[in-house]
Amino acid sequence: MTGRNDDFEKPDFPRFETARLRLRGLRRGDEEFLASLDSDPRVMEHIHNGALTQEEAVRFAHLQVETAGWRWHWGKWLVELRADGAPLGWVELGKLSGPDRDDLQVGYEFAPAHWGQGYAREAVARILQYAFEELRLERIGAIARPVNAASVRLLERFGFQLAGQRMDDGRVWCNLYWLTQQ
Repeated sequence: MTGRNDDFEKPDFPRFETARLRLRGLRRGDEEFLASLDSDPRVMEHIHNGALTQEEAVRFAHLQVETAGWRWHWGKWLVELRADGAPLGWVELGKLSGPDRDDLQVGYEFAPAHWGQGYAREAVARILQYAFEELRLERIGAIARPVNAASVRLLERFGFQLAGQRMDDGRVWCNLYWLTQQ
C-alpha cells in the first residue's frame, strides 16, 4: 500500500491570454530564462539583495519549476508573446504574510528588452482580474521599493493604495500597497 489516493486529480494551473500575451504555468525548460532574469543586475536592482550569481540563479530557477507543479490556483506564470511564444518575464500571486492575516501579493519581473512596452501592465491586469473575479479575493498586496519609480507608477495606475512600509527580506524598507475589490 502506497498511501496514495489514485482517484485524486489536481486541477490544471490556470492559463490566460490577453491581446498580446499568453500566461502559463512554469514547466521544465523555463529554467534558463528564469535564471537570466534573476542574474541580471538591471532586473534585480530593486529586488531582494540584487542579482544572483548564475549558479544561484539556475538553482533557484530549478526550484521554482519544481514547486510550480504543486500550485493550483496561485503561483507564478511565465509571460510569453502570443505571436511567437517568446518569453518576456513572469507575473505571480504569492504569499504575503502580515501581522493580522496572510494575503496574496502580485509580483513581476520582465527582461529589460521588454520594459516600457506595457507588457507588465497587461499581464498584471489579467492576474488581478483572475484574483478578484475567479478567486474572489478581498484584497491583494504588493511591495515595491520607493526608489523603483516604474513599479510604483504601475501599482498606482491599478489603484493600489500605499498602506505603510515593511522590510524586504529583513534588509530594505519597501512600500506596502493594498488593492481592494471594488
